[in-house]
Amino acid sequence: MRTLSIIILSLLFSLPAARSQQAAQFTQFTFNKLNFNPSLVGAYEALTFTGIYRHQWFGVEGAPRTGMFNVVAPLSQHNAVLGMAMSYDLIGITQTGQATASYAYIMRLPGNLQLLGGLSGTLEYGRINWDMADPADVGDPLLGSGMKNVWKPNFGAGLTLHSRAWYVGVSIPRLLKNHLYRGSGSQDVKSGEIREVYGMAGFDVGISPNFRVRPGVLMSYNPSAPLDLGVDLSMLFMNQLIIGAAYRLDDAFSGIVQYRLSTQWKLGMGYDFTVSALNQYSNGTAEIMLEYSLDRATDGTRHIRFF
Repeated sequence: MRTLSIIILSLLFSLPAARSQQAAQFTQFTFNKLNFNPSLVGAYEALTFTGIYRHQWFGVEGAPRTGMFNVVAPLSQHNAVLGMAMSYDLIGITQTGQATASYAYIMRLPGNLQLLGGLSGTLEYGRINWDMADPADVGDPLLGSGMKNVWKPNFGAGLTLHSRAWYVGVSIPRLLKNHLYRGSGSQDVKSGEIREVYGMAGFDVGISPNFRVRPGVLMSYNPSAPLDLGVDLSMLFMNQLIIGAAYRLDDAFSGIVQYRLSTQWKLGMGYDFTVSALNQYSNGTAEIMLEYSLDRATDGTRHIRFF
């Protein structure tokens, strides 16, 4: 009998519709745009450290678990910002990791507009542990043999135009079509063959001095899968508490809460309610985020990286 790990591996890397999900997903993508667009490194105005942990699909054996740590450092005298990100993703019998360095340049335009241009370089790591496969599946064409650790480089680019009240961006975080996984059997297991294009936009609407509403959208497209769409709506109370909801097309509804513990610390939590066919096996997905920033501004949550 097949293990659920093998089923998950098949879904993630064999079905065309699932390939659009090859990049790690985050419930709180509003607060983690660096994962999708390197130009948004330029949205940070102070040295900032961010950690995120995500446990996907509770109750499903071998379901994805993802961790990410970001460091962003503005170079104020040069209109530039540097970023570094490290992440890992565990899915069934596969392990992947990334180390990414990003650079963004800030171009100041008339009308209080800014155009952010960003580049990134990534070293990707992949490994499949076939020892975890079900021995009953020996001879299955999906299973490889003699697998080794794989290291591949990649590059990304993005642009973002924004004011204090809105932003719109486009990016290709993986320009190279690398094969991160390749088996030695008759059927290859491949990841990274898709060059996805991301588009994103967000707005900040002030309803009263202590209440703001922020709608946002994130889209991704590749020629081998339908359009992937996520929308969210968050509300900011007293410049302290954010409560939001999100929806990813044919995947999940999500609830989001973020609280500003102090002028430097922020804590965020999210929970996904699965609406896809996996909902009969999964009890949902949980995510937690912790951020520390040297930005002491009292309006620090009124910035494009928060909506």
